[in-house]
Amino acid sequence: LVVNDRTELFEPYAIMRYLASEAKVLYGENIEERCLIDQWISHLQATFLVPLGQFYDIVLGRKMVTRSRYLALNHEIKQHLQQLDSRVKIQSFLCGTYMSLADLSLACDLFLAYRLVITDKYKKNISYLMKWYERVSRKEEFQRVFGHEWPCKK
Repeated sequence: LVVNDRTELFEPYAIMRYLASEAKVLYGENIEERCLIDQWISHLQATFLVPLGQFYDIVLGRKMVTRSRYLALNHEIKQHLQQLDSRVKIQSFLCGTYMSLADLSLACDLFLAYRLVITDKYKKNISYLMKWYERVSRKEEFQRVFGHEWPCKK
């Protein structure tokens, strides 16, 4: 994305933040809200997305690992999902009472997990997160990009 004919943004999260700032939606109303949103996005990138990406590589057949490594990744991902479930249990969205860029970012990250990893059986353990995900993913704007859900069948 080229901004003002001189600045090129190439990192997806930088582009996402720029577009949300320009549109004046999803990126908070003040510096404190923006910092909280950035904190959640950075936290998810550093903790949750690493094992989730490795798990996708295994499930999609791009990488072979031992059964113990597969089970360890599965366990780690479920721990992160349970932490997120606890968060959205106490408030409607990651950063409070409004949907933010952090929520949209996490919903995008969970899109493939919803199809490949999160089984109906496991959804019962993270019911608040699943309600949150359905609330975000049912937004018209989300469905225009990603289409309708087809959940994991195992």
